[in-house]
Amino acid sequence: MRSRLPAAVAFAAILAAGPALAGPTCQNRAGAPARCGTAGAMPLGWTAPAEVREAAQPSALSTREVLCLIALVGAVFALIALMPKFDGRWDRQEGED
Repeated sequence: MRSRLPAAVAFAAILAAGPALAGPTCQNRAGAPARCGTAGAMPLGWTAPAEVREAAQPSALSTREVLCLIALVGAVFALIALMPKFDGRWDRQEGED
């Protein structure tokens, strides 16, 4: 019973907490998010026209970029696979058991 008490208290504290509220986000002339009140930010509630928002969307990755990303992820996995085996002891010297 005593071991469950801290877990129950933590669970109750999480349920009692209110949601975090973020400040409003404005947009710049290109339709990208910007902090309100900074240079280039439009007034709160302003939205960019549809034509501007569509033009500001990033383009899709090219085939070469996708292949480079796959090669990079493969290289990271290869480095992980080449790591020496770890048996759980950090300070073990050679010949010790």
